Amino acid sequence: MINFDPNIPNLLAVGMGLLAAFMWGSWFITLKYLDDYPLEAFFITVFVTSMVIVWGLGWVFEGSALVDNIRHVWLINPSKVYV
Repeated sequence: MINFDPNIPNLLAVGMGLLAAFMWGSWFITLKYLDDYPLEAFFITVFVTSMVIVWGLGWVFEGSALVDNIRHVWLINPSKVYV
């Protein structure tokens, strides 16, 4: 099964909330300085960067268990893997 624990320490929850607020505020500053860079390309850049970070951290923390978890979920319900 996927290693998901919905209970996180209070300090981590507060830190994640502050990080989200900081990132939300930096979004508008980033848009302000795009100049001639196309907005669509910026969205693709943000999406690809976030995918690399998320999958990279998943691989660092879970290692080969990540692939095993995905394979296990695939055998039970493939639509969950697609979604």
